Amino acid sequence: MEAFYGLHGISKWPAPSYGREFQIDEAVLQEAINDEIAYFNPRAVDHDINSIRSIYALRKGLAPTRLENAKAVLVTTNTRLARVAYRFGREHESMREVSSVITDFSLGNVAWLKAPLGSDLPRREILATCYAAMQPPPKLWNQYLDEITKLRSSGEVSPADHEALRLSLIAREELMNLTLGEEKAFSRRTVEQILETVKLEYTRTVTAQLEDERKARLATEQKAGGLERQHEERRKRLFWWCARAGRVGGIVAMALVIPAVFAGALAATYSFGAYLQNSWLTSLANAAIGFFTVWSILDLVVGLSVKEAADWLSRSLHAGLYRLVCRIEDIDPAGAPGD
Repeated sequence: MEAFYGLHGISKWPAPSYGREFQIDEAVLQEAINDEIAYFNPRAVDHDINSIRSIYALRKGLAPTRLENAKAVLVTTNTRLARVAYRFGREHESMREVSSVITDFSLGNVAWLKAPLGSDLPRREILATCYAAMQPPPKLWNQYLDEITKLRSSGEVSPADHEALRLSLIAREELMNLTLGEEKAFSRRTVEQILETVKLEYTRTVTAQLEDERKARLATEQKAGGLERQHEERRKRLFWWCARAGRVGGIVAMALVIPAVFAGALAATYSFGAYLQNSWLTSLANAAIGFFTVWSILDLVVGLSVKEAADWLSRSLHAGLYRLVCRIEDIDPAGAPGD
């Protein structure tokens, strides 16, 4: 036997050891097998359970979506065992795509479809044949339709669920997965399992769509936030530039007011008037005296100092210049620092 295996490139490996991390519920699996298959030899059940358990242990938590990525699979001629293993993986484990057990017929079909041996059949005919093989037989499909119609009439299935069971492509695929095209394998429980799969797939689709919308909205918000930050930075720069310009204006005004007040005070004295021989100088002196007089009155009434006047002028220049620049740059002046 060893020579036979070696001749055909088959290696013999010991069964993987038991590990808590990748251990399946063998009691549940045994119950599912006993419900489906009547074994004459009790040891055969233990052998099948250990074989399926070994596949899960070898996969080490892998949930493959393609047969070539499955890492390990049990090939059998027992279609019922393959069906039980598929249901078990679907309901109790993560093996929802590639079952832990497949039939030799299924393996041969997959191998041929992935690497056909130079068939002369037209491509469209091959595709049509493959598609037909994947569809439920007419009798099985009619049996399925009758059952879901009964469930709808009795109120056990809602109209929306009935529509999904009747029109969903996933329902057809799951019907074939659960029954392998055999009418005897179909039951009311099959419909319940198909409905669960359809709802799960719908939930996944909706969840994926919502996640895509959330990411798109987040990207839009981030982009808008970036533009808003740029706008805010620009507004701040203009605000502080106008503030500096206002302070410079206030300093210049103070530099002009102080000499004017001093000149008015000096011109008001009698001795200074004797030096004014020119009419223009006389007019300037009179203006300085008038300015000094008005300023003195304001200082007495409201206590207006030169510094306070310069600060007021600085603020006024700042506000006016900032509004003007914002109008020119088409920027909303509201929300600037200091508002």
